[in-house]
Amino acid sequence: PLEAKKRSKILHKKRENTQKLYKNASHYVPAGSYAKAVLTSGVVVSTSVATQSNPQPIILRLADEGILPRGFFSHLKDAVLIGSCYGDLSAERALCRLHTLSFIERDGTTVERPVEGWIIGEDGAPGLRGKIVDRAGEVAREAFLSGILSGMSSFLQFDASRSVYPVTPFGQTNALSPKDALAGGLGKGAGNALDKLAEFSIKRAEAMQPVIVVNGGRVVDVVFKRGIDLLPDIVPQVKLVSDTSSSTPTHSEDHL
Repeated sequence: PLEAKKRSKILHKKRENTQKLYKNASHYVPAGSYAKAVLTSGVVVSTSVATQSNPQPIILRLADEGILPRGFFSHLKDAVLIGSCYGDLSAERALCRLHTLSFIERDGTTVERPVEGWIIGEDGAPGLRGKIVDRAGEVAREAFLSGILSGMSSFLQFDASRSVYPVTPFGQTNALSPKDALAGGLGKGAGNALDKLAEFSIKRAEAMQPVIVVNGGRVVDVVFKRGIDLLPDIVPQVKLVSDTSSSTPTHSEDHL
């Protein structure tokens, strides 16, 4: 019976040692938590569809501790968030996602975690409303002006060609004055150059997409899509073992 009691105590101790560590508000941020943040960097995003695969980075600093479900608070103040944004022209907003959260504890311990979440603007909608800058209109005006000048040069070229072969009661003649020849050459050359310029301006306007400019310093909200474990990672300690083989004499040296 004494051995049985000892075994029961041992089993009870093992059960105590294998208790699970539950997630606590002091070291875990559940999904749906949110916090105020300040944009420490602005961002300029293109509205092209191709830029969604290559978004622009954005950096935020958390301005409060973070609000958890049921009114609990975390300790995320002054943590740094790194995200990425791309432009949506129809919504006139820069849509952003969160990627990395990092902060340093008071004892110097560093915590860095991958995160998922969104940036909510001042109006309560996802994304950041910014200023739309579209420079394609200037290039389109250049193409329009080049097209008009090309048409005028074509008129000069046509007028010069009429003077080359004037129509008379006796038929066509080949009278060509130097003035008419110069006007025809200038008209043809200017027309070709202006056509090329108009074509270049049109291609440039097609390549230029509107951009959305978001300035830094704005106060926004960040919402975490998934839970975040704030416990620091345990780094295995590496012990340096000094090589003392060279300092200890061998038996052969003692014998000598």
